[in-house]
This record gives sequence, C-alpha cells and structure tokens, in this order.
Amino acid sequence: RRVFSETDSSRTAGATPIFTQFAALLAAVGRSVGQAGERVVGGILAKPGVLPYDMIMIDVGRELGVVPGLLVLAPGDAPIGTVVESARGVAKVRLFSSAGEKHEALIGESALPIELRGIGGGAFSAEIPREAGIVPGDLVYWPESPLRALGIVERLEGDETDPLARAYIRYRTPLFELRWVEVEISAPSDMPGMEISVSHETTSSAQ
Repeated sequence: RRVFSETDSSRTAGATPIFTQFAALLAAVGRSVGQAGERVVGGILAKPGVLPYDMIMIDVGRELGVVPGLLVLAPGDAPIGTVVESARGVAKVRLFSSAGEKHEALIGESALPIELRGIGGGAFSAEIPREAGIVPGDLVYWPESPLRALGIVERLEGDETDPLARAYIRYRTPLFELRWVEVEISAPSDMPGMEISVSHETTSSAQ
C-alpha cells in the first residue's frame, strides 16, 4: 500500500469527506481487474455506525472494475446492496435495507412476490397475506436468476383476524459479523487509470 499524491487524491473530488480520506490512503496491490461474470472480493473498512444510514465501505475500487451499480453479495451468495461510489482502492456500498429503500423480492417455498421496505440496521418489513402460510425462518430471495436468498423472516406481527401480516426480515448474515463481501462484475470495466468523479451529481474523466 502507498499514500496517494495530491494528484491521486484530487481524483475523488465531489466525494464525502470520509470517503475521500479512505481513497487518499488506500490502494489495492497485487489484484487483477475483474472481468464480466467474475467477482472481486473486498474487505470491509467501515460499517453503519461509522458511515451514515445502511452503508459499508470496502477496500476495492475502480482499478479492479468496481463501479457504481454493481451488485454486492455477503458470504453465502446473499445479495445485500449495490455500489454507489467508487475511486481507486475504495468503494461505498448502499445496502438494500437502507431506510426508505423499496425492492421487489420473493418469499417462502412458493416464491410469493413481495415488496421489501428497508427500515435500517440490516432489516426490512413487508406486508404478507396470512393465507400464504409464511412463518419465521422462511427465506426471502432476490428476484433474479439464479435465485439467491438475501434474508430470513424473523417474526410476524398483526391481528390474527387481519388478512395481512407484517413480516420483519433481516439479512442472513448480521451486519456486525460481516468482514468481507463480493462485488459481481456485470460489465466490462474501465481500464485502470481512467478515474471519474464519485459525486452522485457529476461525472467526468480524469485529465
């Protein structure tokens, strides 16, 4: 690892202060650029509590093909979020469980379609028809092929006479236990050295 020069750190213009700080200090060494269909393993640098909302920061970045929009998986092939910012040697991931986030999912052995609502802290809620027979311990799946479990039903709440129950769901791996994740490379990456701003509002090629 090496400390970036002022030119290196300037490539992260527009990033949040903590993101820029990590980007200025970390660079991946001895790793090859990920190709489409491959995965890049990233160690977790920061978790919720240090970062706002349900966000994590990982120690792999653009030089390995990690760019915004890529799917991120926890151990056990469990989808947990997407890359939202990346620079050299570092990337930020927004978890699906972020408060206010809504995602389609499938639940139980019957693969019943539901809408997951992020409530923060690695948890979700969803309205479930009682007649579906969903019980605590049932799995919740990301609705893409191949079918992969992202969470597990923790409990059901609501009046037994109501047609709908509120299910509370959590990731299969608790956030505090996460040490590493995988980033699924779904498209050819930029060549190393082609940096862009990590601001959500603007992107530009490095001069």
